Amino acid sequence: MQAGLLAAGLVIGVLAVPAGASAAPQPSPSASSSAKALRAANKAGTALLADPTNLATDEDKVKAAGAIGVNPGIDMLVLNDQQFVFAIWERTEAGAYVKAEALRAYGSDEARAAYEFIVTGIFVAAKDDAQAKITEEAAKARRRSVAVTVGLDPSETALIEKADRDFIFSVWQRATAGSHVWTAARDAIADGTDQDDWDAFLNVGAAAAADQDMREAIADADEELAAQLRARQLVNAKRSLLQLLLLGVTEELVNAPNRQYVLFVHNNAKGPEVQLASQVALNAPDADLAQALSDFIFTGGAAANKRDEDAAAARELAGYRARAIVIRDEAQHDGFLPKLLAAANTALSTNTLVALQTFLLKGQDEARAADRRLDFNTSFETTDPRPNWENTAGNGGIANIGGIVSSVTVPELGVRNVPRALGGTNVLLYSGMDNSTTRSFAYLQAYGLSKVSVRPTTKLSYKIQPLSAATFAGISGNNSTCVGIDLVFSDGSTLRDSGAKDQRGNLMHPGGQCNKLTLDTWNDVVVDLGAVAAGRTVTRINVGYDQAVNTGGYRGYIDEVKFTDLESAPKLRTSAEPGDTPLTWNNTVDADAKPAGNAANVGPIVSSVTGPELKYGATTGRTGSNVLLYSGKDNSATASYAYMKGFALTDTYVTAATKLSYWIYPQSKTQWSTVTGNNSSCVAVDMILEDKVGGTSTISLRDTDVKDQRGNILHPAKQCGKLPLDTWTQIVVPVGSVANGKRIVKVDVGYDQAPNTGSYRGFIDDLRITQ
Repeated sequence: MQAGLLAAGLVIGVLAVPAGASAAPQPSPSASSSAKALRAANKAGTALLADPTNLATDEDKVKAAGAIGVNPGIDMLVLNDQQFVFAIWERTEAGAYVKAEALRAYGSDEARAAYEFIVTGIFVAAKDDAQAKITEEAAKARRRSVAVTVGLDPSETALIEKADRDFIFSVWQRATAGSHVWTAARDAIADGTDQDDWDAFLNVGAAAAADQDMREAIADADEELAAQLRARQLVNAKRSLLQLLLLGVTEELVNAPNRQYVLFVHNNAKGPEVQLASQVALNAPDADLAQALSDFIFTGGAAANKRDEDAAAARELAGYRARAIVIRDEAQHDGFLPKLLAAANTALSTNTLVALQTFLLKGQDEARAADRRLDFNTSFETTDPRPNWENTAGNGGIANIGGIVSSVTVPELGVRNVPRALGGTNVLLYSGMDNSTTRSFAYLQAYGLSKVSVRPTTKLSYKIQPLSAATFAGISGNNSTCVGIDLVFSDGSTLRDSGAKDQRGNLMHPGGQCNKLTLDTWNDVVVDLGAVAAGRTVTRINVGYDQAVNTGGYRGYIDEVKFTDLESAPKLRTSAEPGDTPLTWNNTVDADAKPAGNAANVGPIVSSVTGPELKYGATTGRTGSNVLLYSGKDNSATASYAYMKGFALTDTYVTAATKLSYWIYPQSKTQWSTVTGNNSSCVAVDMILEDKVGGTSTISLRDTDVKDQRGNILHPAKQCGKLPLDTWTQIVVPVGSVANGKRIVKVDVGYDQAPNTGSYRGFIDDLRITQ
């Protein structure tokens, strides 16, 4: 019975104090924080997906809501998939599992997650909630049964709803001091005891102790009193068993003849073991019947119920294990969820209801949150994320600010090698000349972020050293202190206007930092970003100077910029499924200016198409039922290539840690009759990358000679013969090692081969660009 009772405690514990046999784990901080962030995002109208889906029909939504006993009105039916899931999460009718799954689906960056919750996930979760309720009632039934056995009132709600240890403590408090029940209860909750000890007392120990107390009382009583005590003991045993089996208790029933009582139990109990045990007792020979009925009432019925409980717990364990295996396999298949994979493996190897339920209810969310966590740190060294702009105006613009020296005509923001760098050689330098005594400001762009949002626990910190006139000629007064890091969010709001304050109570607006920083000294600035921006998506990291009065120069350094505990998703992610990022172009050669690859000597693989192909196609992919299909026919043995446009990206920037990952399946002649040799392997994903620092320039990823995880150069021609045919192969490329700070303009797919002719064809799936 222990396993089922523990299960009840776990699942109910998300919403209330558990009635189960053990203390339930509370919602994880990450889950609670996610809920706050998602609520804030939903309230602000900030879409968690760039394109919310409308895949679920009205019928799907009606069925889904019905799973928790809700009849949805038109106000729910008109919602998109993500909004509908959020509405389910907010319903009071939703149980712990439904709420957990709804929150998980709503917060997912998977386009189909909300739809899958509506059509399948909510029904599984609702079943879990129902099972939890059943288990919770079974836990209460056991405590009621024990209450009857030891002479307490089973209708006392506060007593019955206590956790197991607290319930036993109450039994000890109320039992006659020195009695066997008192002693057994005391021993069950002594220091060092655990759930096994509490279960032992509740399952058999209390009844055995009460029986021993009764036997001694009978032995010490006269004939008349002994008869009364035996009758009372029988009635209490009947009442206790009915409570345990969740059957109605009436005075008529507990005072009925034993055979009639056992027959009632047989006809009304739900457990097969109880039904079988009662039937065996009823079928006993006449000479043994009375003893068989008595044994069933006093011990056999409870023992049979324990077997039913154990069987149910085993089925429950198997069900939870099957679900955990699915999550583990999906994490392994994904390849970028190491913490989720580890958590699933731990739960499966532990293989208890407690471990598996904890994983399913909150452990997987904690692991997913850890996998999505992004700590953006830079000290502006070569291995750190490099700024994406230099001396470029951003949100807020520039007014009445020029260059601090004659050789510079604009305010500056850029990486410099200076001797005052903290723990390195580089800093982010800012400078300018304030030319107005009424209003002057300069907000310059540093970094562009994509699919990065603020958690309630997110913090921003940086070090800033405002310089004085003694350090750099041309600086005026405290001008250099009127500077701060600013953020721009996807809804157009900014950190500077959020009212946020640093650890010293100063506004984060650059004007709020004026005269609050010490010149020629490294100052720490820390802001609780989550307190003012939870749920918002960050699109820019800027540096601003802003001052209403005073004129003159300003200059200083910023270093060790840190964002801790940001929420992130891949910069690009597609498995070619409905709702995923669509191709910007279909079957379109990238004939833009160099370094675009263009095409030469490649035609269509079949007469029904007009040229080389790159499109979404319906076939069994590595994930799902769609792929990115490529094909063409090489018509020259000297030089042939076809670079096809795929995705146009905006505000997607590379950091030092950014990776490109995709799976590719080059087909052979066996699978497509016109394919020639290894032609299908001469294909690779390519990128067009733009650099805005030091003037605008563009390069292609294929020409950087960057290598994949197998040591092969990513250029399509260098992949020839390196990919096995008719097999899915993962390609992982450290894009950040060759393109740190650059913007991804396009993602293309190229075929390139000098020798050989003939057709090529294959699939690409699960393409992503990671943070």
